[in-house]
Amino acid sequence: MTPDLARRVAITGVGVVGSFGSGTGALWDCVDGGGAKFAPSSRCPGALPRAPGALPCAEAARPDLRRTLRFARVSRMSLVSRFAIAAVHPALLQAGLLSDRGTVERVVGMVYGTSNGPAAAVREIHDDLLERGPAAVKPRVFQESVFNAPASLA
Repeated sequence: MTPDLARRVAITGVGVVGSFGSGTGALWDCVDGGGAKFAPSSRCPGALPRAPGALPCAEAARPDLRRTLRFARVSRMSLVSRFAIAAVHPALLQAGLLSDRGTVERVVGMVYGTSNGPAAAVREIHDDLLERGPAAVKPRVFQESVFNAPASLA
C-alpha cells in the first residue's frame, strides 16, 4: 500500500504532561538533557529509581485545572482525565481553536496517548468489588475505567 501524498495533515497544537513537567518546552528540555527524569512515585511505592530489579517509575505532578479552566467541578474528574485535559487545553490554545467562551468552534481531530490509562480507576473498582461487593463499586469510577474515557472527555 502506497501512501497518499496528496492528503496533507497539519499539526497545529501539541500538549504534553509528564514527570518532566508540562508543555513541549519541558519535553524538549528533558530530551535534550539526556532522557526522562525518574523520581520516587507516591502511587507506586515499591518502584524506587535505580533499585535492583525494579522497573523505572516516574510520577507527574497533579495538574491544577481550577485556575486554568475556571471550572469548579474539576475535583470530580479522575486523575487520568485531569492529565488528559491538562495536555489538550494548551494544544487547543496553541492551535487557536478555543473561543472566548472556552469552547471549540470547529470539528477537530485529536491523537491521544497514555502510558497508563485509567489503571487507578480499575484498581479502585477491583478493591471495592473484592472488599465490599458489587454494590460498593461507584458508577462514576466505573465510567472512568474505560480506556477511551479521558479522550472522550477531552
